[in-house]
Amino acid sequence: MKKIFRILVVTSMVIYAVFWFLPYFTYLWTTTEVLNLLSFNGYGRLVQFPVLVEWALLFTWLLVSIGLITFNRSARNQFIVLNILSLVLIPLSGLIILSPMEALLFSIVGILDGAIISMFYFSPVAQEFNKPLQTSIED
Repeated sequence: MKKIFRILVVTSMVIYAVFWFLPYFTYLWTTTEVLNLLSFNGYGRLVQFPVLVEWALLFTWLLVSIGLITFNRSARNQFIVLNILSLVLIPLSGLIILSPMEALLFSIVGILDGAIISMFYFSPVAQEFNKPLQTSIED
């Protein structure tokens, strides 16, 4: 079960990172018309975050995910906080316009995060978070 959990976390991390960087490459295979539509992403937002805050969120998410892989108890709580924060920020973000690939990756990450949360509370993996901090990720 621990191996499955770690695979889910790593898969979520990789897909989340790809989702994050995908807009930088979308222009390579997208028409100008679609790019123009995608440029309206965030239109009407209530809060404009500096780019540094957005990058900090990405790296925080990845670091917390690494904490989950090592069964760090505080990482579990931080993961929940990050998910709630993401939900709170959605209504403040204005229009959300995603390419089909971005929408697919966003949906997959959401499903994986739900599975991860379920596993670290309602499966034998939950017991791993109550053990003393591990120094290796083997098992």
